[in-house]
Amino acid sequence: MNLPPQIVIAAEANIKICSIDDLSDVLGAVFGSSALLLTENELSPEFFELKTGIAGEAFQKFTNHHIYVAIVIENPQKYGPRVRELIFEHQKHNLIRFFTSVDLAKLWLTNQTS
Repeated sequence: MNLPPQIVIAAEANIKICSIDDLSDVLGAVFGSSALLLTENELSPEFFELKTGIAGEAFQKFTNHHIYVAIVIENPQKYGPRVRELIFEHQKHNLIRFFTSVDLAKLWLTNQTS
């Protein structure tokens, strides 16, 4: 599936979120775009430890900048009940959603940006 140019694929753009300090670089990398596709490969284990605040800070920045974000996590069970709760809470979020496949994430982002 060809994606609209306003969708940034994190793996192709060498985007990784390992700490809160990375978020400014991420926003710079997606500047001028309206959407970002992340997989768990681009997210540090600390991202999934919600007490670190990395996920919350990232979500706040993406929301403030009105960037659609699709996060692909193939097996949410491995991250524990708090992350599963976060995923559940974002099922209907306007800007940030979780998916179990890249294809579903791309479809949602394409629909949001077209």
